[in-house]
Amino acid sequence: HPGHVSWLELHLEVPAVEVEAVEVVLLEAGALSITLTDNADEPILEPPPGSQPLWSQSRLIALFTAEVDCDHMLSLVRRQLPRPDTSAQWRQLEDRVWEREWLRHFKPIQVNPHFWVHTHAIDAPGAVTLLLDPGLAFGTGTHATTALCLKWLADQDLSGQQLIDLGCGSGILAIGALMRGAELAYCLDIDAQALTATRNNMERNGFDPLRYQLLRTLDQVGTPVQLLVANILAGPLIELAPAIANRVLPGGQLCLSGILADQAAQVQQAYAPWFDALELEQRDDWVRLSGRRSERA
Repeated sequence: HPGHVSWLELHLEVPAVEVEAVEVVLLEAGALSITLTDNADEPILEPPPGSQPLWSQSRLIALFTAEVDCDHMLSLVRRQLPRPDTSAQWRQLEDRVWEREWLRHFKPIQVNPHFWVHTHAIDAPGAVTLLLDPGLAFGTGTHATTALCLKWLADQDLSGQQLIDLGCGSGILAIGALMRGAELAYCLDIDAQALTATRNNMERNGFDPLRYQLLRTLDQVGTPVQLLVANILAGPLIELAPAIANRVLPGGQLCLSGILADQAAQVQQAYAPWFDALELEQRDDWVRLSGRRSERA
C-alpha cells in the first residue's frame, strides 16, 4: 500500500564490460528488475537499429523485495567484479502507483494564448484545454518535439481535413488537430499501450469514435490525406519517406519531428523528391520540419 516500504534497490557503479555478467548474477539471485543509467555525462541519442550500447560508466540499479539478504547479495556482486565497487549502497523504495507519479509534477502547458494542455480544464477567459493523461505512452507536451508540433498545429485551419498521426503515443497531436477542425484522425502506433492511451484521451476530450481510427501501420490507411504528422525519430522518418509522402495528397501538409538539429538536412534530403521545401523550427536540440507536398510530385 502507498507509503509502505516494500522494496529495496541496490545501486552499483559497474564498468560496461562487466554489466552483463553482473546482471546475470543478480537476476539468478532474485532481482525483480535491472535498470541501467548513465553514471557520467555520456549521451547516446539515437543508436543504430539492433544495437544495445552502454555508457562506459554505468550505474546499475537492481530491485528486490524487502526480504532480500543484503550482505549475501553484495558478496555475490563483489566476487563478480574485478575491482570491488566501494560505492555500492542499498536504498529503500516506497510502494507507489508509479505510472501516476508524473501527475505530481505536471504543470499546465500553454501552446498559444488560448490553447492549453493539462489534466483538467484551464479556468481562463477564452481558454481551450486539451485534456491529457498519457498513461504509459509518449506525449505529454513537455518534450520539445511534441511542443513544436503542437505549436504548428495550433496555427493551422484544418477544417474538414483528414490526417494521419504516425506514432501517435498519447494521441496528443491527433487530438490537437481535431480541435483545430480536422474531420477524421488515423492514429497509428505499433505499441498497444499507446493506442489504449489515445482512445482514452479521445474519450476524455469528448471525441466520438467516428472521428478517429486506431491502426498499427500506414498501409492500413486506404487513401492519402490532407495532413500527416509524425513525431518519431530521424531514422524511421528517412526510411519511411516514400511511404509517408505517398500518404499525403498533392498540396497537403506534412509535419515531422523527433529530429535532432544535426539530422535535419538528411531528413530534408529524403523528402526532397515530394516536397519543394520543408521549413525548419528549432527548440533546444530538436527541430520540426513542415511543408506542403508538391502538386507535380
